Amino acid sequence: MAYYGLVTRIANVHKDPNSDRLWLAECFSEGVIVGPDINEGDLVLYLPTDGQIERWFGNDFKLFRYNEDGTPQGGYIDNNCHVRAIKLRGNQSSGVVIAYSKLIEKYGDLGWSDGDSVTEIKGKIFCSKYIPKSKGMPGNPTGRKTSYKGRKAEGITYPEFAMHSDTLQLKYNLDAFKVGDMINMTLKMHGTSQRSMRTYAVMPNGFFRRLFRMKPKTKEAYVLGTRRCVVTENSQGYYGNDAFRMPHHERLKECLEPGMEVFYEVVGYYGPNEIDTIMPSGDNSKINDKNFVKEFGKRTVFSYGCNPGESQMYIYRITANNGEYEYNPDEITKWCAEHGFNRVPVVEDFVFTTTEDMLDRINKYFEDLRDPVGKTHVKEGVVLRIVNRRTFTAYKSKTYEFQVLEGLIKDSETAPDMEEAQEV
Repeated sequence: MAYYGLVTRIANVHKDPNSDRLWLAECFSEGVIVGPDINEGDLVLYLPTDGQIERWFGNDFKLFRYNEDGTPQGGYIDNNCHVRAIKLRGNQSSGVVIAYSKLIEKYGDLGWSDGDSVTEIKGKIFCSKYIPKSKGMPGNPTGRKTSYKGRKAEGITYPEFAMHSDTLQLKYNLDAFKVGDMINMTLKMHGTSQRSMRTYAVMPNGFFRRLFRMKPKTKEAYVLGTRRCVVTENSQGYYGNDAFRMPHHERLKECLEPGMEVFYEVVGYYGPNEIDTIMPSGDNSKINDKNFVKEFGKRTVFSYGCNPGESQMYIYRITANNGEYEYNPDEITKWCAEHGFNRVPVVEDFVFTTTEDMLDRINKYFEDLRDPVGKTHVKEGVVLRIVNRRTFTAYKSKTYEFQVLEGLIKDSETAPDMEEAQEV
């Protein structure tokens, strides 16, 4: 998913009652730490979490903790340039805020206005998606070559094999909801995305077929993929071995009708060892929240109740007729029940009335942070699907505690998240 800086108006500017120098505010309903020069309603550049800033830009506004020579600079961003959620004296801060007036002083008129999404200043990129640099683990990131758009690099193609639809951030898309929209809110699960389809494969043309301009051969196929790539029994990607994916695909095959595609999340373990979790674990002590450690222990392990060597799939979307028909939430629930598959848990269904009502429903669900599946870790968040749209339309909202933990994990992880790397 692309990353942008957002031009917006600052809201709810107030002084921290427990500090003489700390000022707080809100951007897109997210708490942020700001300087004393920021006033209510000012136009600002907001850099959300999960991005990275270029070194020259951070130096211009003293955003880093340290200069490149090791001397203090005074900001909150580490030298990996990662913008992540933090807690400072118990206050939540989800991103970085810079007054637009300061940008004008430094670079001149930029022509930005409220609502703009930006990544460049006068042709020079200053922010982008944060992808940790690979250190070669886990697995073999230089394994079997696969290509994008549902195709395998060896030449076999699957024209109807639709890729995963990106789920955008709810907080930046609140205007997408209209009064009367039917909303299906489900649990967001922290695993790896898969898709399985009964479709047809187009085989590569040999020399004589090309010579005589013959049509390519086709044959029925059951194809498995991640968000972007096709997976085979011999695939060796992010996890070193994709064998853990195959049993879920095999279970689905006998239930798929021609032109049917099932999208699902696989959670738990990719290998036999305790460290072989599909999503990396995190050190809860680094959050600096004693209550969080008391609730969830010293370490978060995204096992979802699975034992080492086990994984489970949870279905969240189904299409038929080569993507022409979209199953509604009730149809997904019914199909999963009939065939004995897990469905991603439904939180609630409701009709959209106001943004405030929708956000209140989310916050109420987040009051209990323990994930209901396995009860082993903090909830990642929720996904809100607008059911009455012609195409699959969904938005995600993550818990703040998960955002903090996710940022810490990314800073210490040995390899980039496979799915995020594919998005860039």
